[in-house]
Amino acid sequence: MKLNIKKSLAIATIACAGFLPTFSQAMLVFDAANYSQTTITAIQQIKAQIDQVRQLQEQIKSNSANFAGKDIADLKREYDKVKRVYDSANALQNTLLGVQQNFDNLKAMFGSGNYQDFGSMAVSIGDRAKAGDAVAKNLYDNSRRAQDQMKDAFDRHQKIVDQASNVSGVTEATQATTAAVGVLIQQNNSMLAMMAADQTKKAVDASEINTEKQERAQAEMKYQQNMSSELKKILKK
Repeated sequence: MKLNIKKSLAIATIACAGFLPTFSQAMLVFDAANYSQTTITAIQQIKAQIDQVRQLQEQIKSNSANFAGKDIADLKREYDKVKRVYDSANALQNTLLGVQQNFDNLKAMFGSGNYQDFGSMAVSIGDRAKAGDAVAKNLYDNSRRAQDQMKDAFDRHQKIVDQASNVSGVTEATQATTAAVGVLIQQNNSMLAMMAADQTKKAVDASEINTEKQERAQAEMKYQQNMSSELKKILKK
């Protein structure tokens, strides 16, 4: 029972910290070189998508010269949908470039520090940020901000793509980007969890220590109560 209580409190601490889904995987899965390649791939895919969507826009413009009346109105609606996809793709590209720049900043710090591996550096950033180090906190905050901006841009882009799914060529143009950015978001989550993992572990350790103190205090109180009860019995005799 004692172990179960400690375990439950430890899990609760992790859950409150928001790292339960990724904590155990972050230290094992994240690979800096692979992440760099994933980022490059995502940027390449979004650039290719932008080019394809631009071609669709030009194609619709060209076709509109051969139609009139209702057909022109339909083409105009198609063009507007493709234009929104094009604009959201450019916005997504900007956030991906921001993620890449942020990671370049982290790698620059890794190169100038005495770390055995990138994971050690990431954990150190989280540790120092928690301790109030302004530089480390800025690095972590920038990483979190870059992730949030990418996820928001990706979600908006997917909604706009869905709205334009009836336009021929749009879905095909966006499939590769969807897959590449999805992988990048997952890996970025792992990196952020790694930065916070050390603090999560400390929170778990602190929870277990506090639990042990409480259990000892409760045991001592119970012992004192029992002793008091026994003393009363003796005094009555």
